Amino acid sequence: EEMRSALITQAVTKGLNPDVPLKDSGIYSLGMVPKHWSIATLKRNWDVIDCKHVTPVYTDEGIHYVYIPEVKPVRIRPQKATRFVSYDDFLFINDGRMPAKGDVIYCRNASLGIASYVDTDESFVLGQDLVLIKSEQNNGLFLTYLLNSSAVTSQIESEGVGSTFKRINVG
Repeated sequence: EEMRSALITQAVTKGLNPDVPLKDSGIYSLGMVPKHWSIATLKRNWDVIDCKHVTPVYTDEGIHYVYIPEVKPVRIRPQKATRFVSYDDFLFINDGRMPAKGDVIYCRNASLGIASYVDTDESFVLGQDLVLIKSEQNNGLFLTYLLNSSAVTSQIESEGVGSTFKRINVG
């Protein structure tokens, strides 16, 4: 598991070619990156959309409601969600927040820093404390691996606030 994690971190932060020329990223925890890479904030290249901040009425069946426990590193599995909401709540909560294939779901509270790639066309609802990250030009699976890398998770943990549990704001 440690070797796998280290290999993913190296591929995400250094690229696939170990002989590529490097430059200083300017970010202490990231270190050196390939010279041809540009460094930018997430919100410069991606739409970061916060959850609706409402708790729906759960139903015995309906649309899958994905909340923090279902967000696991790498891929989201909405069909494994144990909570459901009505179609009306689905429309209300997902207003402008409709997860689509290629998007990234990110925990910004409690299970801080876990990213899941949406690789399904199945409709589902995002629960509270989750952020939807979208881009038409950028690769969501790459971003998922990057956000789950030790280089990024250590930076996120150092930026988190809170005494009971860590959280970060959307900005």
